[in-house]
Amino acid sequence: MPRRGLWRRIPGVTQPEIDEWEDLREEEDAELMLAASVRRATAPAPVQFSDAPRASSGQVAA
Repeated sequence: MPRRGLWRRIPGVTQPEIDEWEDLREEEDAELMLAASVRRATAPAPVQFSDAPRASSGQVAA
C-alpha cells in the first residue's frame, strides 16, 4: 500500500487535512524537481583522465 494510502487510516484525520497534506506533498515534489534540475545545470563538468601519454612540447622538465 502506498504511504499516502495510509493517511485515511489515521484516527481522527479529516478530509480537509488529507487535502492539505496532498497539496503540501505536490509542492514539495515540485521543489525537489526544481532543485535537482538546478543541480544538474550547475554541476561542474566531469574531469576526463586518459592513460595515453601526453604529447611533448620539446621541453625537458627540470
